[in-house]
Amino acid sequence: MNVLKHLDLSGTLLDDKCTKELSSLIPELNLECLLLDDLRAKDKYIGHLIKMLNCDSVYENMKVISLSGTNIGGASQLFYNWLKDTDNQLTSINVSRSRAKYKSYFLCKSLSCASETLVEANLSFLPLDDCASNDLAIFIQESKNIKKLNISNTAISSYNLSNLLNLVINNNRLVNVHFISNGNTINVEGAIELSKVIENACNIHSLDISENDIGNEGLVYIFRSLATLYHKIKSVNLNNNFKVTRADRGREAILDSMIALGLSRNPSLKSLFIRGGAKSSQQLREFIARFLKSIGENTVLTELDISNHKMGYAASVALSVAIEKNYVLQKLIWDDNQPTI
Repeated sequence: MNVLKHLDLSGTLLDDKCTKELSSLIPELNLECLLLDDLRAKDKYIGHLIKMLNCDSVYENMKVISLSGTNIGGASQLFYNWLKDTDNQLTSINVSRSRAKYKSYFLCKSLSCASETLVEANLSFLPLDDCASNDLAIFIQESKNIKKLNISNTAISSYNLSNLLNLVINNNRLVNVHFISNGNTINVEGAIELSKVIENACNIHSLDISENDIGNEGLVYIFRSLATLYHKIKSVNLNNNFKVTRADRGREAILDSMIALGLSRNPSLKSLFIRGGAKSSQQLREFIARFLKSIGENTVLTELDISNHKMGYAASVALSVAIEKNYVLQKLIWDDNQPTI
């Protein structure tokens, strides 16, 4: 009996001959992991490959399947049908960058067919319109084991993003979830709704909403929610979200909310990432010194990223004083800050 458990066909040029050879090979294997990333093939060959998976020896043992970067196209419906019609035991599905276009809702529906066992799902760079987001919402409600959900760069709306996170929080069967949604767009209204959800997040282990163009006005609400005592989030990534407007030249509101977080006694939050952006309007500059003073009093954070804010010498001095006072911080990232003398 063949004992092969892991098969990686990533980057394969899949033509008619290759498909026929695989069709006779794969059903003979007891695969647990099948990687089909970046396949160079037409829709019909991808479809043939997915049909091969519909046999007892495959779906009874398969735990991990990845189609990242493969042009699934119309074959996404076949992928859904395969999971719907089988008693699969999948724990990980990766369809990131799969270029399913308007068929992405089939991939989202597919997750519900594995809601009993699925632990990790990567949908990054997959367009999530309202229809696909609704199917994803159904999966989250039905899920029993999801631990890591990646919806980065999906152009998901602020409303749908807040709704999905809220559904994760309200699913009492889920614990220690890693929720990743970087590279999307969160407006001020979305940040307000998201902050309400964050305050009650008791089953989120890490939250990554970096590079969402939130802006300082929206970040005020996010920082305030993180400063509350009720959430259980251990790691938050807010990198590249600062944006100064003319009405916020002094950065007073954003700094006040950051100081509230720095002085917070919530014992959960251990890691905070607040890297500045490439433009001066996306950096806190010397004003960050006020926040750094609060870090001297912080007794919770063990990891902090304040890189790329071009803080200069005076703020660097404030940082050194804070480090002398702080006895819990273990990892500090502060590159690209121009601490000139």
